[in-house]
Formats: sequence, C-alpha cells, structure tokens
Amino acid sequence: VPAVNAREGYSAGFSHTQTAMIGLDKLHKNGYNGHGILISMMDNGFRDADKNPYLSHLINSDRLVATWDFVNNEENVFNQGDHGQFTLSILAGWGESSSDSSFWFAGSAHGASFILCHTESDASETHQEEDNWVAAMEFADSIGADLFSTSLGYRTLDFDSYTYDDLDGNTAIITIAADLAASKGIVVFNSAGNDGAGKMLAPSDGDSVISVGAVNGSEVIAGFSSQGPSFDGRIKPDISAMGEGCSYIRSSGTLSQGNGTSFSCPVAAGMGACLLQSAPNTPNMVLYDAIIRSADRYESPDTFYG
Repeated sequence: VPAVNAREGYSAGFSHTQTAMIGLDKLHKNGYNGHGILISMMDNGFRDADKNPYLSHLINSDRLVATWDFVNNEENVFNQGDHGQFTLSILAGWGESSSDSSFWFAGSAHGASFILCHTESDASETHQEEDNWVAAMEFADSIGADLFSTSLGYRTLDFDSYTYDDLDGNTAIITIAADLAASKGIVVFNSAGNDGAGKMLAPSDGDSVISVGAVNGSEVIAGFSSQGPSFDGRIKPDISAMGEGCSYIRSSGTLSQGNGTSFSCPVAAGMGACLLQSAPNTPNMVLYDAIIRSADRYESPDTFYG
C-alpha cells in the first residue's frame, strides 16, 4: 500500500473530514496506516467486497487473511449483506475515483489485514446472532486478531429482549464475550447504536469495550447516536467519531455517504489500529486509556459524546 503522503492533495480526499477529525490524517502521512495489525470485523456479510476496486489491494497483497459465514456455515462471506461491505470500505478502502481523480479515498486503516465474519442474520434478531458473534470471536482470536470492529448491537429481540437493567456490563451474551476478548488482549471497538436517548445497545455496555457514538462533520452529536450511561452508571459511549455524512464506498466503486454509529465505529477502530502499529507492544487497555485521554471532552465527559 503506498504511503498517503505520496499523494498531493490528500487534504481534498473524499474521506478527509472523518479522518482528520480524529488526527488520522497525521498518522497516515507519517506512515501509520494499520500495517501489520490484524482486524476482525463481524457483520451481516460483505456482499461483493471482493469485487470492489477500492478493496482489491487487500486481495492482491494477501491481507484478507480469513473469512467465515457463521450464519450459513460456509467460507463465502461475499454473497449477501451490504452493511458489512460498507463498514469494511471505511476501514480498508484505498484509491481514487475512476471518473473523477479529485476524489481520493483513504480508509482509516487501509494498510491493515482483515478477518471477515458474517454473524448477523437480516431475517431475525435473536440470541443466536450473539452466539454467532461469540463463535466468531473465538475464531478470530485463534488466528491472532489484534482488534475487533463491530457495527452491530443487541437489545430489542424477536423474543427474550434485554432491558436497560441488563446493560450493566455483565449480563448480555455478547457483552460478556466482548469483555472476555478484551481480557485476552484484543482491542474491542463497537458502535453505540442508532436509537438516541437512553437506547444504548449491548455490547457497548462492556467495561472493556470502546463504545463509539456519532457526530457530524462539525463535531455535533448526531440525533440518532445512542446515549448512555450503562445501567450501573458508567459513561457510555466512550468516544465519538464522524458517523453523520460519513464517506464509504459501494461495491461498484461508487463513492457515497451515509449515517450511523455503524460508520463512526470503523473510523475510530482504524485510529486504534494505526496507534497500535506505532507502538505494537502496547497492552490493549493502555491503548484504550490513551484513546480516552486524547478525547477533547476527557475532562468533562457526558453520555452524549463520551
């Protein structure tokens, strides 16, 4: 992957606002793009990501390490689920538009390697999907994943839903698993949810999970961004990144924009990967603390922005 600073005009790039907001432009220009970091993504599938011209560099450089569909029990994750393809492009996309060279896209960790796991079924919302995530967590850990970026969350299910009381960091299946992953040294990023006031989702309630809220390009909290605190009173989300008007790439190579903490999570997770590349022996919770301390609201956090 070429260094971003080889490209004049990076500041005009299509993804610049979301990366520069959290200092990723500086990391990229200094050669930190996630190289050597293995990121696992759990989502609803990654339809045609293997055909996306902005993601071809992953395949060409053997940085697509493993895939597994835990919903259909097969290796192919590229035959369904656009959501995962969008979030992957935010992390890993790289290149310029074939129709307009003024549009340059640099994903938040475009130099990283990836494990892609299909865990979410669009047909239902059940505890089985949490179990799929647990299986994917174990799969990714066995391969040596350094960092998770998950743009999923659970609370209202088809049956046996979680209540707010359950968001205490110790009850939801996926929260227990996410904290377990962190106890093994993995850096865990998760979207906070898109349900606004008082509607945070598991596993964002995990005490070792970096829950990511969403702001717009002017750093104002998005109305849809789920708010904390956790049931036991901890500040959640932990941090926020750009998730309103966030740039991503469709599988056709079309540059687009969308809204959601699903998008702010991979922006922030890419920052985590770049920082880990810069100091690869950093314990995950030391990195967690450094990210929290770097935030502009560290001295006065709230349950909107973190």
